[in-house]
Amino acid sequence: MFTLHFRCDTLTSRDVNVFKCLVFVVPQRCTSSSGKTGICRKSFDCALRGGKAEGKCSFLNIGVCCLNDASCNHRTSFQVTTFLNRNYPSVETTALGACSLTVTPRSNTCQLRLDLHEFSLAQPNVEGVCVTDYLTVTGGSPVPRICGENAAQHIYLDVTAGTDVVVDVIMQSVNAQWNIKVTQIPCNSADKAPTGCLQYFTTTTGTISSFNFDSSATTGTFQLSDQSYGVCIEPQSGFCSITYTQTPGSEFSLTSVPGVLAPGLFPPPVVGGECTTDYIIIPGATITDTSGFIPPVPTTTDRFCGLTFPGATSSRQPYNLNFVTDGEESTAGEINNKGFQIDYTLNPCP
Repeated sequence: MFTLHFRCDTLTSRDVNVFKCLVFVVPQRCTSSSGKTGICRKSFDCALRGGKAEGKCSFLNIGVCCLNDASCNHRTSFQVTTFLNRNYPSVETTALGACSLTVTPRSNTCQLRLDLHEFSLAQPNVEGVCVTDYLTVTGGSPVPRICGENAAQHIYLDVTAGTDVVVDVIMQSVNAQWNIKVTQIPCNSADKAPTGCLQYFTTTTGTISSFNFDSSATTGTFQLSDQSYGVCIEPQSGFCSITYTQTPGSEFSLTSVPGVLAPGLFPPPVVGGECTTDYIIIPGATITDTSGFIPPVPTTTDRFCGLTFPGATSSRQPYNLNFVTDGEESTAGEINNKGFQIDYTLNPCP
């Protein structure tokens, strides 16, 4: 999308009237010829701001899609900035130490959104702590430290105009790679997430995963420790409830229950007060599949953990899910936790 503003004047001389128009390109988001998100500007303005023009964004061909790619020790106040590792699109072959992007929120900016298009860092240690490589974000509302594989994840944080936010990647190993789009969200924007939502989904269906979730992995701790954050789903007109189900072919692993099961049997779901270390909270939830429970069978609860997710429906709005982990991942019942991946669907009103 783009907007052109015209200002026209009539210039009168002794013999002729001259009709003159000036055309202004209003800065708005655009998609470049390579598929990246930029800001539509006049080519001179893009060069003046240190941007890179990539494709047109005006039917009069007077606007260019201006990209602002940044790497280590860069500062930006652009509405959209792409933060890349130095060797991108290749991985790093040496340990960079600290690689930071400093973002100065513009006036009327209330949030930043980080889209992790590509993100591959070293895995956490056996306790689920990111110690070798990790991402931190400071200067805004709290963001947990993350590491491992997080492509396609996103993060929202509240910020204050003029107060710097530092996006910092600490890398003490090789093979790291990242491509993070940082977007400044105006206070009056429809894209702004509710306060307290680290992640925000706006479609009627979707998939929610914990950071560093990898269903294909067979051994090792992938669940990150000391996580505590909210995931929100935007209510939609004509929809009155939400249903969460375990993603087909995926796993649910939040504090396993020690014990030996017969071949072919799955552990029963663990819910309610039994979930005290790692768990998800779904306010107002009703269990949708009680077949796997050992009697007595619960029907309502707000906490879920263990190795099976039974599915849940809630009509409590605004829709949200909270994820909590403790700092212990190496004791019995905690080893090899992977986290969760669940699908959500908004249900039409009766």
